[in-house]
Amino acid sequence: MRPSIADPAGYVRANVAAGQAVLDHAGRLEVGRIVFASSSSVYGNAARVPFVEDQPVPAPVSPYAATKRAGELLCTVHHHLYGGSVLCLRCFTVYGPRQRPDLAIRKFCTLLAAGRPIPLFGDRSPARDYTWIMARTPTIPHADYDALLARVRQLGYSLSDIRKVPQAGPQPHP
Repeated sequence: MRPSIADPAGYVRANVAAGQAVLDHAGRLEVGRIVFASSSSVYGNAARVPFVEDQPVPAPVSPYAATKRAGELLCTVHHHLYGGSVLCLRCFTVYGPRQRPDLAIRKFCTLLAAGRPIPLFGDRSPARDYTWIMARTPTIPHADYDALLARVRQLGYSLSDIRKVPQAGPQPHP
C-alpha cells in the first residue's frame, strides 16, 4: 500500500485503466468467465472483524485499496453489460512463488535466514491473515461460475474462522 501513496496515478493506470482495457477486450471476445484479483485492503479500517464479503466497503485508506475497489465495481458493470460470470477474489496478504521482494513474508524470511530479528511495530497486538497462493489457485477453476454471476469472494480468513473455510477442488499435499 505504501508505494501507492507515492505513485497513485501509477496504480490507477495499472489497476483501473488496464483492468478496464482487459474487461473491454473480454466483452468484445464474449468471454464467459472472468476472475479479478482484488485485495482485502478494500476493507480499510472496518471495525467489523472478521471481514465478510457482503459488508460495505465505503472507505478505502490507500490509493491501492481504492483502485482495487474500483476494479471490483468495473467488474460488476461488465457483468451487467455483457453477462457471464465475474469472480472478484479479495486476497489477504498473498505470498508464494515470484512474490515481490519488498513484501512482508519475503522480508521476514530474508531476515530470519540471515539470523536477524524481524522488526515489530506498534503494541504488537495486530494479527494478519496470509494466503499461500499455491494452496488457493487450484480451487479457482472449480468454482461454480454459473451460480456466482457477479460475486466477491475472499481468499483468507481470520484465524478464529479457519475451521469454517470451505475446501473446494483438489487439496494441496502437506
